[in-house]
Amino acid sequence: MIVLLLCLAAQFSPQYTQFVRSPRSDTIFVRLVRGTYNISDFADDPVVLWFYRTHVESPEADSLLKKSNLRPNFHLGAALRWEATEADKHQAAAEKLHLAAHFDSSAVETFFSFLTLGFSHRDISYVKTALSLPVFSSLRTQLYLATNIGILLMAAIFLSGFVYVVVKLIFYLPVLSHRMPPRIHVRTADIAKTLIILAPALVLRNLYIAFIVYAFLLILVLNKREMGWLRFIFISLLLMYVLSLPLTTFITFLKERNNTYRLYETVHYDASPDVEASTNREKALLAYGLKHQGKNREALALYEELHTNNYRTAAVSNNLANLYFAQGDTAKADSLYIGSLLREDRGEPYFNRGLIKLGKLEYSESERLMAEARRRGFSSIHKDPVDIKPTNQAFLDILFSEQFTADGIVKFVYVIPLFVLLVLSIIGLHLSAPFFCSSCNRALCTDCIKDIEGETLCTYCFEKFKSTKKTETEIDLRSIVSKTKERTRQIILYSINIVVPGAGLIYIGKHTAGLILVGIVMIGYIPVLFPGIFIQPAGWIALRSDALFRFLAIFAAIVAYVISFSAIREYHAH
Repeated sequence: MIVLLLCLAAQFSPQYTQFVRSPRSDTIFVRLVRGTYNISDFADDPVVLWFYRTHVESPEADSLLKKSNLRPNFHLGAALRWEATEADKHQAAAEKLHLAAHFDSSAVETFFSFLTLGFSHRDISYVKTALSLPVFSSLRTQLYLATNIGILLMAAIFLSGFVYVVVKLIFYLPVLSHRMPPRIHVRTADIAKTLIILAPALVLRNLYIAFIVYAFLLILVLNKREMGWLRFIFISLLLMYVLSLPLTTFITFLKERNNTYRLYETVHYDASPDVEASTNREKALLAYGLKHQGKNREALALYEELHTNNYRTAAVSNNLANLYFAQGDTAKADSLYIGSLLREDRGEPYFNRGLIKLGKLEYSESERLMAEARRRGFSSIHKDPVDIKPTNQAFLDILFSEQFTADGIVKFVYVIPLFVLLVLSIIGLHLSAPFFCSSCNRALCTDCIKDIEGETLCTYCFEKFKSTKKTETEIDLRSIVSKTKERTRQIILYSINIVVPGAGLIYIGKHTAGLILVGIVMIGYIPVLFPGIFIQPAGWIALRSDALFRFLAIFAAIVAYVISFSAIREYHAH
C-alpha cells in the first residue's frame, strides 16, 4: 500500500519528487519522529506534510493539509481514497474522504464513495456531503455519467427487447414447432421440433444470437399490434447505436488515451504531462494550464503567438493582459482588456481594468468598472487580475471534432442483422392464420384446421365434440377444456411475471406498461448482473458500491412486482 501511495503522490508535484530524492527528506523525517521538529512547524509546506503522513499515521498532518492552499490534485485524492478503502472503521474512511474532497472535490469517485458510506452505515450526513460536492460541473464526471448512462440504456433496451421476444416466443412456440416441416401430427414430433427451435439458446447460450433468431421467427407469426412493438424495439436499438458513436471518444478521454485528456489535466490539475497543442484552440488551453502551473514564460509565448496569429478571443486577450499586468506593463494590459470587452461581454475584464485604475489611484473609475463587473455576475475578493477559465464546452468541441468510428461500443457488424430484421418486418413475411384452436388453444396448421359454424377447432376437439350426442354433454366438455386452457394460461402468465417482473403484462397484451416495467427492472438489474460492461475512468479508486446497487435492484423489482401483479389481477377481474 505504501508503494502505491508513493507512486500516486509522486505524480502530484515535481517538487515532491525532488524532495523525496533529496537528503533533506530523511533529515526532516528523522527529526520529526524524534520530536526535534513538530509537524506544525511545516504547516505551510504541503510537500513535507504529505511526505510525513505517508509514513506515519498523523491526524495532525491531515488537519494541516485540509488548510493548505493547493490546486485541485487528482492523484492525492486517489491516494486518500485508497486509504479509505483500507480503513477498518467508517469514521476513519470518512476522514480520508473528506481530505480527498479537499484536494479534488470534483472527483466522481469521492462522490460515490460518500454515497456508499452513507448507505452502508445509514448515515445521512455522508449523503449530504456527497450532494454538496461540485462533481457535476466537472467534464470528467459529465462524460463518465453520459457514457455509463448511455451504456445502461442500451443494455436495458436490448434486454427489454429480448424479454419481449422470449415472452412472445413462449406464446407462439407451439405454432412455430407445429408448422415446422415435416408436418407430422404427433406430439413427440412437435416436442422434437421445439427442441430444435430452442437450440440457439440451449447450445450457444448467446443472448444476441438468440434474439436475432427468435425475432426472425416471430416476424412470421406476430399480429399487427405485436409486430409494431417489435419494429419499435428494432428502431430503438438502431437509434441507440447511432447515439452511442460519440461515446467511443468519451471512453478514450476517460481512459486518458488522447491528447484532449492531457490538455484537461494540464488545465485542471497540478500535473505536467507530455501534452501537444497543434490548433489555436488547443494552444489557448495549454497556455492557461501552463500559467496556472507557474510557467508564465511558456504561457506568455503561447498567448503572444495566438495574438499574433489573430486568434484573439476574449479569454486569450484577457489572460495575456494579466501576464503583462504581472510584468508591470499596464498600458498593454489595459488595451488588451478593452479588446476582450469588445469580443465578449464578461465581468473579468471589467474587474481587471478596475485593478489597473485602482493602482493609478483613479478610485471613481475603478469603482465604476468593479460595479460593471458585478452587474455581469462577477466579483472577487482577490487583488490580483483574474483569468477567464476554459469551459467544458471548449474540451467538448475538441472531442466532437475528432473522427468517430463505426465500431464503437457496439460493433457495426452486430447492427446489420437488426436492420435486416426491420426490413423483413416491414415487407410482411407471414404465415397464414389462424394459429390456435379456439377451444383448447392447441397449435393449428392448414392440415388440421376444422371449422364448425365459424368456430376454428383442432382435429382433437372437433372429433370429441362431434362424438357427443347430447348438447349438455358437449357444453360440459367445452367447459372442462376451457378451464384447462385458462389454468394453463395462468400458470404460464404468473411464472413469467415471477421470473421477470412486468413480463406478464407483455404476455396478456399490455405491451406499453409491460415494457416500461421490464425496462425499469433491467436498469436496476444490469449494474448487479453485468458490472463489467460499465466504464471506469483511468485511476478509478473508490469504495465498492455493490450493496447500493443491490438495494436499488431489489427496490425496482419490488415496485415492478406490486404494479404488475395488481394489473394482472385487475385484468382477470374484468
